[in-house]
Parts: sequence; C-alpha cells; structure tokens
Amino acid sequence: MITSNDNAHHSQSSIERQRETETEMSRETESDAKRWLERVSSSSSRDGGDPDLKGIAQAAWQGSNFSPLFLYGLRVSFVSHGRALCSIRVPPHLTDIEGNWQPGPIALLIDMVSAAAIMSCEDTIKVSVDLNISFFSPAKIGCMSFRRKWR
Repeated sequence: MITSNDNAHHSQSSIERQRETETEMSRETESDAKRWLERVSSSSSRDGGDPDLKGIAQAAWQGSNFSPLFLYGLRVSFVSHGRALCSIRVPPHLTDIEGNWQPGPIALLIDMVSAAAIMSCEDTIKVSVDLNISFFSPAKIGCMSFRRKWR
C-alpha cells in the first residue's frame, strides 16, 4: 500500500530526475551549438592557415548556398544559455578600398552568431526574417568581439 508520504517522495524523485535530464540535454545543446559554429567557421580554412579560396569557390559552385569565407578566423569563446561570444580578426579580403570592414560580412557574422546563441537553448537553427543593423562608425582591419544574447 502506498501512502501519501510515499507519493510525495516518488513525485519529488521524478521531478529531480526530470531536472537532471533537462540539464544534461541543455549541456548537449550548448556544446552542439558551439561545435556547429566552430565547424562552419573552420571550414573556410585549410590547416588553420589562409582561406582555401579555391575550395570555398568549388563548394559554392557545387550547389551550396553558403560560403564560410566571411567567417574565416572566427574564434568561439563560448556558447551557452542563449548567449554566444566570438571574436574575429578582420581579414583584408573583407574590407573595402579604404580598409573598412564591409557591412555584408558583418551582417552575416551577426546572423550566424545569433543562430548559435538560439541553438544553444532551442536545439534548432532558426533563421532571421528581419535584420536591422545601424552602423555608427567603420570597423577597420583588426580584432572585433561579438556578443549575442537571445531572450
């Protein structure tokens, strides 16, 4: 015979197991999101050196709709709980004639890092429907950090 005290203990035990499962799934989701962003950014270089421009062009030509050339050199510091922190040294091939980082690659980078932040807590890649960016001053060749928070 099960008493009400036994039911309460069983219920609390069940809740604790559910929380442990959710925590474990959250950790897996976060690491999956970080690995995805690292894989996307690292696929644009060969052996960690200069971008493999020929390989990237071939991948784009073979029907891929995404060129990771814009994410070359992205360093992922962390992706966790709807947040992502990355840095990138702006390479010369993404700058205009005056040495300013072009807005297209900036927008793509913001979109990709945002996707990883969302993926860290949703376990799915979501797409941007509307992306509004205000540029206040040019970014020169050098290092930039990006922090994205979702929710």
